[in-house]
Amino acid sequence: MARMLKNTTQIKELGTKIQQDNIPKMIQIDKLIEHEDNEYLFGESDEDTIRNLAEGIKKDGFNGAILVWDMKNGTYKIFSGHRRKRAMEYLGKDAISCFVYKYPESETERRRLLLGANIYTRGSIDAAVSHIYIARQINYLRETLKMEGFSGNFKKRLAEEFGTSESKIQRYESLLNCSERLLKAEDEGIIPMAQASSMSVLSLSDQDRILDAVIKLNSSGALSRQEIQNLINMVKLDHISPEDTEIFIEEYRKQVKSTKAADLVNDIMGKLSSEGAQTPETADAEKKEKKGKKTIYEGMIADLDRIEARLKKKPLRDRTQKDEMVRKLKTVLSLLEQEA
Repeated sequence: MARMLKNTTQIKELGTKIQQDNIPKMIQIDKLIEHEDNEYLFGESDEDTIRNLAEGIKKDGFNGAILVWDMKNGTYKIFSGHRRKRAMEYLGKDAISCFVYKYPESETERRRLLLGANIYTRGSIDAAVSHIYIARQINYLRETLKMEGFSGNFKKRLAEEFGTSESKIQRYESLLNCSERLLKAEDEGIIPMAQASSMSVLSLSDQDRILDAVIKLNSSGALSRQEIQNLINMVKLDHISPEDTEIFIEEYRKQVKSTKAADLVNDIMGKLSSEGAQTPETADAEKKEKKGKKTIYEGMIADLDRIEARLKKKPLRDRTQKDEMVRKLKTVLSLLEQEA
């Protein structure tokens, strides 16, 4: 029986060095017990996955060995190699090659070995089949650190242990607060991970309503990341409650129109400034601020009033530029009429 590594705590070290100084032995498959946390942390193995793995083993042979603990009662608990064990069962095999280790007395060591042996034999945490499993692995180690009495900077320590950045740790962990529907949508690429993370601070019902709106709007053409984020911001920043999906979508479309109108106005204002027109004085801006913030609609109407005054004061000489300006003004006015 091989010895476990001593004076080694980080999961990366455990994962990369665990198979040193070990000789595999054949163990009867019916003596093997699967680890109770394996599927929660690393995902279920569907029939197609197992069948494909089995076909690869049948073609190329079984290489290496799975990792097990000797339970001292005639059974062995797997801590890495669950899918290979199932593939061998699928092929009708009775035994499988195993690296056998003494069952660790410490629960925290067992938890670290389970993580290290699976994550770093696959390359890194990013090799997980889905982001939610990465989130669970990170949280599993966080709980392990608490059990060990760690009291320092958890995010920094987790980043060091997993060999990634603190920002990634935070983003992955935020997924633990997402609804099951949202996690499925993120996994299927309907919602980007950054936007799923952004939605994680919202209630589960708000998450589902935003997702309903995204799916509905996607039917007319896929939304960009920024457009999805704009929907999220309507709830987070504007405090709009998306209780009715249709009303929520209508509010979003109104905001898109207002934003488009504002962009056109700003473009016109910029061109006027480049023509030598005067920009509003700082004092005027401060006075307006004291009167209270304007709505997007009121703000654009005020901008149009100033544009009209400037054009009267200093007309544009370039006919092409003037025609473009008039066209854009008409577009803005049309959008504003719809918004009013």
